[in-house]
Amino acid sequence: MKTSMPYDSSSLFRPDAPQVVATIATAADWDVAAKILPGISGSPDWLEIRADLLLAEHPTLPGDLAELPLPVLLTVRHPSEGGKGPFETAQREAIYREQGGQAFDLELATAPDFERLIADEKARGSICILSYHHFQDTPSVDELRAMTSRAADLGAHLFKVATTTHTAAQLIRLMTWLESENTLPIAAMGMGTLGKISRPLLAQLGSQLNYGHLGAPLVPGQWPAGELRQLLDTIACE
Repeated sequence: MKTSMPYDSSSLFRPDAPQVVATIATAADWDVAAKILPGISGSPDWLEIRADLLLAEHPTLPGDLAELPLPVLLTVRHPSEGGKGPFETAQREAIYREQGGQAFDLELATAPDFERLIADEKARGSICILSYHHFQDTPSVDELRAMTSRAADLGAHLFKVATTTHTAAQLIRLMTWLESENTLPIAAMGMGTLGKISRPLLAQLGSQLNYGHLGAPLVPGQWPAGELRQLLDTIACE
């Protein structure tokens, strides 16, 4: 059943209050997420449904998105940026339209194929997240700025970037871009050697959404969602 309740984005786009997204990638993750008690210590703020991973293993999702205890961010990731499939454009669009959620994530590269979907989902109150993933490097600051402008032109409410941070130079590029960017709200995170260090650091620098796992990490450097939430709360209190 499609969820239709919009999410108040004013509580999302607050640099002083970074939010944590717990990713549901398996049926076991779904069971864990369904038991989360919102508002308690370590509770994430969002649940990301990785529909591409879930539907690659089973013909239907493990449950109804509307019954999950937190706002839902729906992702049907393309294989070129870490997704599992294959899911053709029409299949992906059908999943987004059928399942809904309070937010949805599309790759910046494929967003032009979903112009009508983006308009329709935004019209019903869903938050549009456009994203970019690079599993070998971190682009230059100028390249990141150009992609942010492109995301804004395509209708994004927020631009998410996950890049490889094996070196200090790669992480510094992400930090420099995040601190200087004012075109859109940003979610920024590193993967790899400095990935785990990057995530609370970038959250402190203004990353709006900060992703963690419920079962096993999907990429090197990802925190358990509950630990990341507790860490960010601890830092905020100091």
